[in-house]
Amino acid sequence: MQPSRQSLESFLQRLKDGASTPEEIDLFRDWIASADLSAETESLTLEQLEVYKLRMHQQLMDTIKATPAPRIGRRSMWRIYAAAAAIVITVSAGILFLYLKARTTGQGAKDQLAFSVIRNDRNVVRKVTMPDGTIVWLNRNSQLEFEPHQYNQEQRFVRLSGEGYFEVTKDPLKPFIVATGNIHTRVLGTAFNIEAYQEESEIRISLVHGSVSLEDKARSVTAMLAPNQTIRYSLQTKDWQLMPMAVNNISAWTSGALVFNEVPLGEAIERIGSRYHLQLQYNKELLHNKRITAVLSVHDWQEALRNVLFVHGLQFHDKNGVVSILAD
Repeated sequence: MQPSRQSLESFLQRLKDGASTPEEIDLFRDWIASADLSAETESLTLEQLEVYKLRMHQQLMDTIKATPAPRIGRRSMWRIYAAAAAIVITVSAGILFLYLKARTTGQGAKDQLAFSVIRNDRNVVRKVTMPDGTIVWLNRNSQLEFEPHQYNQEQRFVRLSGEGYFEVTKDPLKPFIVATGNIHTRVLGTAFNIEAYQEESEIRISLVHGSVSLEDKARSVTAMLAPNQTIRYSLQTKDWQLMPMAVNNISAWTSGALVFNEVPLGEAIERIGSRYHLQLQYNKELLHNKRITAVLSVHDWQEALRNVLFVHGLQFHDKNGVVSILAD
């Protein structure tokens, strides 16, 4: 059963005053977790409503868990918990207000929404289907952002951090735009790969089929990319280089392979280290001005690292959990 607006506001006031009971807090937590808001409003999508529920629940529970539990009586302890939870209300009040307003008016909430964020912090590739049917594969340590109410209206705008492979549904009236820092990749319908890891020195955009236009928003520079071409953009110099795609199957990573498309050797090694949770040790000068191109279908870090290093006459030594990169 959904609580009424009056009962919610009454509970929040008691929570803020430290007068709420443990049972009331449990009921509120359970409501957030189980509330079915899908039928409450047409102005919010199911994904946004679920995000609101999760954010309210997580903020409430994180704050309560973070509160020290001194050795005092049960009643006093719960007053501390209630006071801690009241801090959450300052943060989550805006979220709850949107829900309450949507129930009573069904208007205006969509103008206050932030970007929806799809993260892949797991050690597997994540496949995402966008509202227009476009498919995006997100590599490990990557995320995609978009504004649900604006997406697929006049255009389809997303932000990418990390690596993504896109199969864009064709729509001549609504261009698909991927923002990676200053670089905007604009397409109508095509398949392409973007590497834009925050900790790396370059952005690489590779086109499989179709066509894309690229724009450096900071310098108002544009370029066109043809199939089987890669543009390499230096985050340090702000220059870009057009070159043939170095690998035959740029999307092989979506099936679990390691793909290095003219990647600086040091960054390739760090990708392996991140994937297999390795503690790496090496002299950066040893890897300077070295790059690697490879598609590796491997199942252990030793083989992956051995293959990458062999190309440049290097090797590794594993001692006490520390992997050192050495010259032959």
